[in-house]
Amino acid sequence: MKKIFSMPMLWIFLAGCILVNGWMAGSGVSQEERERLVYRQTVQEKNGGQMVPDFWESLAKEPPSALREQLLEETAGAENTLEDLNTAELARLYLGLYQPGGGLVGLLEKKYAALQDAVDALGGEGAALSVYAARDTDRQFQRLYDGLHAALTESAFLALLLGIYTMGMERLCRTESLLLSAKRGRKTALEKGAAAWIAAAGSYLLFVGFFLAVYGIFWEGTFFWNANVASQFHTVQEAVFTKPFLTWGSFTLGEYFAAQMGLSLGLLLVFSLMGSAAGLWLKNSYIAFLAVFAFLFAQFAAPMLLSDAGCWNGYIAATFFPAVLWHTQPLWFTDGGISTVIPWQESWGICLNLVLWAGIFLLAYRRFRRKDVA
Repeated sequence: MKKIFSMPMLWIFLAGCILVNGWMAGSGVSQEERERLVYRQTVQEKNGGQMVPDFWESLAKEPPSALREQLLEETAGAENTLEDLNTAELARLYLGLYQPGGGLVGLLEKKYAALQDAVDALGGEGAALSVYAARDTDRQFQRLYDGLHAALTESAFLALLLGIYTMGMERLCRTESLLLSAKRGRKTALEKGAAAWIAAAGSYLLFVGFFLAVYGIFWEGTFFWNANVASQFHTVQEAVFTKPFLTWGSFTLGEYFAAQMGLSLGLLLVFSLMGSAAGLWLKNSYIAFLAVFAFLFAQFAAPMLLSDAGCWNGYIAATFFPAVLWHTQPLWFTDGGISTVIPWQESWGICLNLVLWAGIFLLAYRRFRRKDVA
């Protein structure tokens, strides 16, 4: 760990990422929108955040203002839109739009049949009646998500680099023969792998924390942590239609972001294991770097190429690739459209990749322990 944090380039990278995240959090601030968000959060803290008669009665008693009138207008006549939602219609929309084949048709139909139970539960608790940020909801959520995704992207890159670097630092410093001949030298590969992940995970928490701190300053703490993410104001834009933000469970925004961060740490471990395995298998760290990123680019492109070729069974497998799971982070814990094929795919996919890449890393470690001193 000491060697990792003694690298000047690491601190330059961390500083650059922090500056980018701070810029993202503080850019695009609109005084008018900020005033609306502050008012809407304050009103919900006083009067509750559900669009029910009590909320409108309390809101009507607030001092007259343009902000009050606008919120009354945006929430007037709100109904529980999830109560009668038929998820089979969504399945038909996706099947009609993308015309998939193979086993994907059956998987999508089963997934959306299972989603009906989740939607019924959300409808029963009135999740769609959450005020959230009213018509500013999509923009507010997107700003927060952009910061979260940027932090994951930066940390995943760091996890790969540190995994490769820590396994090859002795080769770069021309001290590998000393490491291989030492009694305990080969066993340090496990410690190096753990250190690479800990450094990447710590960096991720730093990036997210800094982003939220700056966001809180510029947007005056308008996080809406207690709002339900399945609010009717929260939507997902597909190619030719807009749909509700449908989750497999009920999440407040705070719970949703906590779940996102927890699963992101698991995905960072996958990338760290991938980089560490490559660093052990390949003698040249620069070749390992190029090989890993070529491999990830191939993963990223696979779903598009396979769907264009009509190879839908291959497409199903490709949706579980680590690079694809990273790319679909906006859809985590939701129905996921055609980008996912089973409920909670992001969770199952990351667990599957953890087992797979831990096995590959252990095979590389076993080979490394038997390596001859050259």
